[in-house]
Amino acid sequence: GGGNGGGAPAAQAANLAPVARALRAWIEKRPGKSMRSSEVDRFFAARRDLARPKGTKWIETYAPDHGMRVRRDAKANGYFIVEIVAEKAPPRAAVGPAPENAWGTKPQPLVV
Repeated sequence: GGGNGGGAPAAQAANLAPVARALRAWIEKRPGKSMRSSEVDRFFAARRDLARPKGTKWIETYAPDHGMRVRRDAKANGYFIVEIVAEKAPPRAAVGPAPENAWGTKPQPLVV
């Protein structure tokens, strides 16, 4: 299909960051932490509170800034795959007290 190749208005660009964050969170819950671009309908069906941009080009634009990558797959019939790449959690994701060390136990005095 055709479409105008103009850039997105600044207002739309500002609105898409929350959509991209929500998409990442949705993909993280999926098996394999990935989705086909054709599944974007499923995402917006689950998140009716979000404003839906036209098409899927916005995903390619916003994915890198939100810890995702777009991968073309010859077997995907023209669709692309969106995958989680960065495992960086948002700062507010800290839950509960941190353990004293990696094993979750208190350090023991060294006995020689």
